[in-house]
Amino acid sequence: MVVLEEFDNIFDNGSDQSLTHNDYETIREHRRRLDGELFFDRLLKLLRVNARLYPPKTNDDLRELHGRIVAAPIADHNKQSLFYYILKDFDDEDQREEQSSLDFANRFAMPGRYRVYVDGLWELDHLNFRKALDDLTDPSCIPTFPDEILDTLLRHTPTHEQDLALVYYHTVSPPLANEIIRDSFFKHLAKLSITEAYIFSRQQSDPTHRHLFELLITSALKEEIGEARAARCVELVNLPFDREEEDWFEEHLIDGNGKSLHGAKDTVMVRRIAMGKMKDALKEGEQLSGRNMNGVTWNTVKNGINAGLGTRMEAYHSG
Repeated sequence: MVVLEEFDNIFDNGSDQSLTHNDYETIREHRRRLDGELFFDRLLKLLRVNARLYPPKTNDDLRELHGRIVAAPIADHNKQSLFYYILKDFDDEDQREEQSSLDFANRFAMPGRYRVYVDGLWELDHLNFRKALDDLTDPSCIPTFPDEILDTLLRHTPTHEQDLALVYYHTVSPPLANEIIRDSFFKHLAKLSITEAYIFSRQQSDPTHRHLFELLITSALKEEIGEARAARCVELVNLPFDREEEDWFEEHLIDGNGKSLHGAKDTVMVRRIAMGKMKDALKEGEQLSGRNMNGVTWNTVKNGINAGLGTRMEAYHSG
């Protein structure tokens, strides 16, 4: 009968088993790139295993790590998960049929959902984000560290894989219990779609709803000046705000933290024009004049509104 307590039942090479120098340094480098903490480190903490010997540099380190895991007061399937992860460090990618981790999982009848999840964490720790997502979004997995995984995808995926955070969110629905991670995800969402971010903000209760709504406005106006910013601002001012959001919008850009944003008053005026509030638009646009956009200035716009309102402007000025 094979038992976890026997080192040689897990590590085939016995006294010769140890990581290569390159593998050891690669793991340490990945830890540095992931802000000093691997997901395996988090897993050890969660399972209350006192093991600072990962990655094990020598065979003696590996034996001590094995001893600490088997002595931990946790279920066998949790111990199996930890050993399975460690064994993946010794696998030869070119010999999939003879991988130590798969042999271990089969011999100990390790539950499939634990295998899949550990595969995902291992790929995440090795910065293979797309491969990690294939496992971490598997329906059989019980999400562990969902907010932290989302945060890692938001902050560490390369530009060409920026879709992964959104895929993970929609598949796993992490709780976003951490406000910093929530706001980071919201900014990411707003960068991809102003409308989607707006819908997300409306699904939140107050005061989170208002906080995210103002963050959305700031996100749109902070974009680098150019066609992309113009398109995002047009999308913003055409959103179907309710009465409360309308008030928040103007308060944020006229008197609130957003008043110093480039184009704040312009945005309020455009919103008022889009909503047919011509007189209010003129009032807010009194100080706007010289900026030229494709041959059109705010003076041109205001003159056009005045002409359109005609005699109705007399009542506006007299009032």
